[in-house]
Amino acid sequence: MNYNTLYTELNDWLPKSKTFYHSNRNYDIAGKQTTSRLSSAISSGMLSESDIINSLHDFGIKSSSNKFLEEVFWRIYFRGYFETHPTVWSSYKDQLFEDKAKAHGDNYQIAISSNTGIECFDNWVSELLSNGYLHNHTRMWFASIWIFTLKLPWTLGCDLFMQHLIDADEASNVLSWRWVAGLHTSKKPYVARANNISKYTSIYNPINQLNESPQPIYEDIQHEFVFLDHQKDIPSKCSLLMIDNYLDINALGMSSFKFDNFYVLDLDGFSDRKIDKISINVRNNIVDKIARKIDLSPQHLSLTDLSKINGKTLLSNFIRSGELKDKFFGDIKKIEAFTELIQIHRTIDQLSWKFCKGGFFKLKTNINDIVNTLLKPTLFGN
Repeated sequence: MNYNTLYTELNDWLPKSKTFYHSNRNYDIAGKQTTSRLSSAISSGMLSESDIINSLHDFGIKSSSNKFLEEVFWRIYFRGYFETHPTVWSSYKDQLFEDKAKAHGDNYQIAISSNTGIECFDNWVSELLSNGYLHNHTRMWFASIWIFTLKLPWTLGCDLFMQHLIDADEASNVLSWRWVAGLHTSKKPYVARANNISKYTSIYNPINQLNESPQPIYEDIQHEFVFLDHQKDIPSKCSLLMIDNYLDINALGMSSFKFDNFYVLDLDGFSDRKIDKISINVRNNIVDKIARKIDLSPQHLSLTDLSKINGKTLLSNFIRSGELKDKFFGDIKKIEAFTELIQIHRTIDQLSWKFCKGGFFKLKTNINDIVNTLLKPTLFGN
C-alpha cells in the first residue's frame, strides 16, 4: 500500500460515510462493501483518526450525527481506556498464558479447523485465516459464538484475531472481546442471535444452534483508572525518534518544529502476526513522509546502535501498550536511561482520553466539542 492508493480509497469512501454507512454498516453481504475497509491503514500507522477528521472537513461533512465519525471515535475510546487501565492488557496476557497451557478437549481444534457444524461460524474461520479480515458485525457474532456456544476461553479467540487480522489492534481487539464476554463496563454479554445473523447476512440462519441465553463471564480484578500526564515541556533543541509507526507529526502538533536529527529504530522481524508484517512493509512509506515534512534524512538505528544517541534529547510519540512495547521494553528503557526521551501524546488523545474512564457515552457526547477544538469552530456546526 502507498499513500496515493490510500488517499484515493479514503476520498472514494468519504461521500458514503454518512447516509450510506448509517444505513448499511451492519450488513455483511458478499460482494458489497458496507464499511470503509480503512482499518488496516489505521492499525499499521499509515492513516490516523485525525487524518480522517480533516478529510471529512475537506468534504464538508458535518460531525453531528455521523455514525462513521462515531466509529472512528470508538477506536480512540478503546485506546484511551486501554492505556488508562493498564491491568486490562497485563491481565489478558496472564490469562492467555494460562489458557494456552490448559487442555480444552477437541473444541479448540474443531473451532479453528472450521468443523463445528455451524455453517456461518465455520465459513468465518476460513475467511479469517485466508483473508485476514471479517466485517465488524461478524466479529461480534464470531466472538459470541466462540465464548457462549463453543464454550472456549475468550482470550484464545482474541489471540486468534490478533494473529490473523490484517487490521489487528490490541486495544480495540482485547476490549471488543471483553465487551462481548460481558467483562467491560456494562457487564452485559453480547448475544449472537440466529435471526440477527439471518437479517444482516441473508445467507445464514443458524437457528437452534446458538446459545442465545448466555451468562456473562466474571473476573475478580478491578481495572483502576491511571492518570496519564499529557503535559510535556518541549525543549527548543532536540532530535526526533521513531520507534513505532504512530509518529504522526501533524497529530502531535510538531509540524513546525526544527529538529536536529531524525532517528528511526529498525524493527524488522519483530513478530509473525499479519498486522506486524504489514506495519513493517509500510514503515518506509511513513518514514519518507516524515522525512519530507521535517526536511531531514532518516538515520536508521539497529538495537546494537543505541549508543549513537546517548546523551541526546529525543522527542517521540507516546509508545502504545501492546506486543511491540512489550517486545522492546528493555530497549526503550535503555534509551530512557542514556537520553532524555520525551513521549508526546497526540492532540486528539489529550482531548479524548479524559472521557475514557467508563463507557463510551461520555466520549460520544463530547465528539463535536473535540472536533471543533481540532478544527475551526464553525466548520462542524449543526
